[in-house]
Amino acid sequence: MWGIIVSFIYSLIGPLVAYVVKALGFGIVSFVGLTIVFDQVESHVNSKMAGIPADMLAFANLMGFDSAVKIILSTLAACVSYKAMIGATGTVWKKPGTKPGYIKEM
Repeated sequence: MWGIIVSFIYSLIGPLVAYVVKALGFGIVSFVGLTIVFDQVESHVNSKMAGIPADMLAFANLMGFDSAVKIILSTLAACVSYKAMIGATGTVWKKPGTKPGYIKEM
């Protein structure tokens, strides 16, 4: 009896570990790559902000423009890496009763 349960658990562990490693690998690689790109975008935006008049720069800093840019770029990196992680596994939730495939019927 216990042998059947143990063999069932072992048969589940292999695919589950492969699924998690594949998803995390794509997620981490895409997040690190996007973070590098978005750091360059942020430095470009900050360098362009240095060219505006001092009053406008003080007003933008008072409003938190630099923080807003960082928050938006970080959120974008997290969302894209999440989409890459979910897309790498090949599992997509579909409403029960829908036809397989990605083509919508009109």
